Amino acid sequence: MDLSLDMSNQTDNLFNFEADFNLVENPLFLSISEAAKISGVNGKTIRRAIQGKKVNYIIVHERYLIDAATLFKFIHSNTKLINKFYQCGLGQYFLKNED
Repeated sequence: MDLSLDMSNQTDNLFNFEADFNLVENPLFLSISEAAKISGVNGKTIRRAIQGKKVNYIIVHERYLIDAATLFKFIHSNTKLINKFYQCGLGQYFLKNED
């Protein structure tokens, strides 16, 4: 099974973010620190995304929980964030296609 991604043009949509995320049956919510680690960015970047209403979130017991679907959409909205995702975040574990 080939799990490699073509990383030659990261600015293209690697995932289809045009899908309706409201149809997700079991949404995944992450704490700010978890979202930052997965994204490869600082927690302050995630807090700015919350403040700028660029990610969906809920508040449970005075803690922000970020919707993973909108987090990935946010990460792929900016070239700098995409690069951080693939260099420092979860994206570094994707196999790069060398073809």
